[in-house]
Amino acid sequence: MKRILLFLISIHASTCATSLTIGEAIAAAKKHRPNLQALEYKIREEQLKVKEAWTGYLPKLQLVSSLEVASKQGVDLSSGFGSGLNAGVQGQQLIYQFGGPQQQAKIAQANVGVAQYDKATQEQAVAYEVTKTFIDCWVLQQQQDLITQLDASSKRTFGRSKQERDVKLLDKQDFLNSVETRTLANEQVVNFQEDASLAQAQLVFLLGTNHGINLVDQGAGNPTTLVFSPISLDTNDREAVKTFVAKALKNRSELKSFDKKIEAERHTATQAKLSNAPSISLTGNSMRAGRSNSGQFAGGISFSWPVFDGTRSRYLEQEADARATAAMLQKEQAAQQIILEVNQAYFSYNKSLNGQQTRRITMKRAESLFNRREQDHKLGLITQTTLEEARYGLLQAKNNWLLAQADVAQKEALLQYRCGEIS
Repeated sequence: MKRILLFLISIHASTCATSLTIGEAIAAAKKHRPNLQALEYKIREEQLKVKEAWTGYLPKLQLVSSLEVASKQGVDLSSGFGSGLNAGVQGQQLIYQFGGPQQQAKIAQANVGVAQYDKATQEQAVAYEVTKTFIDCWVLQQQQDLITQLDASSKRTFGRSKQERDVKLLDKQDFLNSVETRTLANEQVVNFQEDASLAQAQLVFLLGTNHGINLVDQGAGNPTTLVFSPISLDTNDREAVKTFVAKALKNRSELKSFDKKIEAERHTATQAKLSNAPSISLTGNSMRAGRSNSGQFAGGISFSWPVFDGTRSRYLEQEADARATAAMLQKEQAAQQIILEVNQAYFSYNKSLNGQQTRRITMKRAESLFNRREQDHKLGLITQTTLEEARYGLLQAKNNWLLAQADVAQKEALLQYRCGEIS
């Protein structure tokens, strides 16, 4: 075969293989999936907002100081200026506000519940997807012997056909039929390989891990336990997938969007942290009475320092940190999704190419059969109906060949899209 079947690994020959049950797979997914971890930080953010809301009832203290220089009121501006220095402490204590902090706390507490239920919903969805993919892998695991026997039988039959052709026991048309049969069997084998790769990539994605798995038939008779060890792909496939994944992680705009979101949240955290820092301002105004030259000018510098804001800024900083961490986990989830999409597009493209080859061989066989039937009809050996059946088969084969070419082009475009190379 073109590639070693991914599932043909014996449990007895692999000392590093370990078993994996559905329950263990679901537990691993819940533990490692970045999007579920991101929802944990969403819950934390909403819990911090509850605490932030109640800071509205904590006292606020601020140091203020100002230096003002002003002209003497009602006289010519050239008559001189006066100055003054003011300093003090401003304090504020909210006693009660209708619709104030208590309502904000209730809203935030309700949002905590929303985030918790969102996480529970996602966990249920992950559990279902893991179970479904787990069973898909188990089915493929059970098919491995059948696929191996099919491939071996097809090779033997095709070998005998070549021998019979060489000694003139098999005519051209029958040999073409044998070629088509061998091609169809090979297509089924390759499709099995691609399906195996896709199923494993899907399970790896759901488990939230970065390593491949290679399923091994444990001989259990029900889809409850799988055995896996490091994946073993054909060298060309491994390098091709690696190249396409690298392109996708470099080009895909959603990852760059997450980078900007993380950057924005970090700036938000810094802004919250510096909200208690001192500030210095310049002030000034000028007033003139009517058309006279008399007026007043005042200017100065003011200094303020919010010494204590009821810990609100601390909670705002922690909320921004939680959002930044959640965005980082969401980016990791997006990256894993992209890797899965690239794997799916690559192996689907391979299946399409193999199908195109099969359709081409089928079309050649149909052309040969039609030419033969046409000659037989001219000699009066077959009826018009038999000729038309051959013509119909040829037209159908040409149509399938056309559709196969279009499918290859579409799958190639999908692979380019998954790699971020279509704009």
